[in-house]
Amino acid sequence: MAFMNFYNLIRYETDPKLLNMYQLGIYNHWQYERLERDPFAEFVYAACCYGKSRTDQWGTIDLTPPASSFENSIDTLKRYPFDLIDWPMSNAQRIDMRRVPDENGRLSSLGGRLDGTVFPIDERMATRWDRELWALTSKGNGTRLRTGVPFMLAYYMGRVHGFIGD
Repeated sequence: MAFMNFYNLIRYETDPKLLNMYQLGIYNHWQYERLERDPFAEFVYAACCYGKSRTDQWGTIDLTPPASSFENSIDTLKRYPFDLIDWPMSNAQRIDMRRVPDENGRLSSLGGRLDGTVFPIDERMATRWDRELWALTSKGNGTRLRTGVPFMLAYYMGRVHGFIGD
């Protein structure tokens, strides 16, 4: 949800000093969010920081997202499932999975791919980024239909800013 606020804050800020601080803020937040392969967050970040850099007493940071961010975002949109019914699903048995430790260092019921990112959207239950994307199991029972709003919001953010071509 913070990315929605950053988007407007950065696009309409006129003070260069504040703008530079806000861009660093979204950059730091994006470092965690990019592991979730959320196309909306990726496109918001790119709209705010593409071609920008931040210079301070510790040096210069290039804020431009790498090309892989766009590739991952478009891949996620292509994989977005048409069936949005909450069927039960489990990734707990996968051999290409790495469990995420809890705050005490013990293995939890959360996990992701070996590269440290979440499983692709068509291989997990969560299709909204306000849910636990790292959960390995889902207790869906096929009685709830989810909306396609997360797809549409990300898709049109990418289209409006030219990150998704024809």
